[in-house]
Amino acid sequence: RHYSIGGQLWSRVTSIKYALENMGQRFNPANGWALPSSLLGNSLDEFGRDVFTGAFDSMDGTKRMAEFEGYDNSTAKNYDQVFMALKAFESRLAGKGQVVIATGNRENPGHITAKGTLDVQVKGEQGIETKKVRVAGTLDVLAIDDKGNLHIYDFKTHRGAFDAAHAVEKGYDRQLSMYAKFLEDEYGLKVKSINIIPIKVDYPTPSGRDN
Repeated sequence: RHYSIGGQLWSRVTSIKYALENMGQRFNPANGWALPSSLLGNSLDEFGRDVFTGAFDSMDGTKRMAEFEGYDNSTAKNYDQVFMALKAFESRLAGKGQVVIATGNRENPGHITAKGTLDVQVKGEQGIETKKVRVAGTLDVLAIDDKGNLHIYDFKTHRGAFDAAHAVEKGYDRQLSMYAKFLEDEYGLKVKSINIIPIKVDYPTPSGRDN
């Protein structure tokens, strides 16, 4: 999967992350198991970005719930719970002196793009070769503190327990570290922290999968 930026193709950070991991542990796109997690995750990414752009702040509860009906893969009630949690989280950021400065939304998808190059080892005709690959990724939320440092926040859905070990196992630290390096290289600003916003979800286990 790729982005097209400035007439060039850029590999997605998540694609590179998975390619660097044990391929035997990847989900098979043909397996139905990949569909609920991927679709729900994408919907929540889109919704969360809309929340942080203030898309619903001027709406009363009735109008907001009607707007939430337009989001896929869950109910308006569930989206309202996520909305309230994210607004509370935004208030906590403000209490720490952080302000959200950019995020993509439905009208401007992929607005925040961190891009750069990575040295990736591939199997070539002469054995293992190192090639430079253009890589780009979409940030969910970018905040800046009162000292001018950047803070990256990324939405991650999960069905079971979520802790630091789970984040490392999934390679989230690798993904967000790439984002941080690309932003620092491109803008010369310090990324002080990379963070995950875990969102617990539930859905029936697809057939053909044991867990």
